[in-house]
Amino acid sequence: MKSLTKLFPALSLCLLLILFFAAPSAASAATPAPHWVGTWAASPTAARNAGGRFGAADTTLREIVHVSNGAPPLRIRFTNEFGTDSLAIGAADIALSAGGSSINPAESAAITFGGRPSITIPPGALVVSDPFDMKLPAASDVAVSLFL
Repeated sequence: MKSLTKLFPALSLCLLLILFFAAPSAASAATPAPHWVGTWAASPTAARNAGGRFGAADTTLREIVHVSNGAPPLRIRFTNEFGTDSLAIGAADIALSAGGSSINPAESAAITFGGRPSITIPPGALVVSDPFDMKLPAASDVAVSLFL
């Protein structure tokens, strides 16, 4: 496996997209079928890890995300669209932010991929997590933590 300093370009391209399952309203007569709706996204871009500043063995990276919508179930999409090396995620977790980089452990959930806690994303690929339930209020801040 490539060193983590070479994985930062792939990680910097990692698109975190939190989705929720939109439940149909009982009030509407012609309600569309339930579907996934995006609530936050970042544009992937090619970036270099100048001087190997980012990434080291046994590193956890945390992204604070402000979501517009909220409701269970949730899914997260990760991409290695511009990566030149595989991106290994050893574990991932989502939690409501308690301010700054702090989290509320009582409002957290492990993120899995096909029932497994880890995944390796090949260059140019994307993955979508398994659905998971978590109380996610609209207009809240959540912390997505990735253990590399």
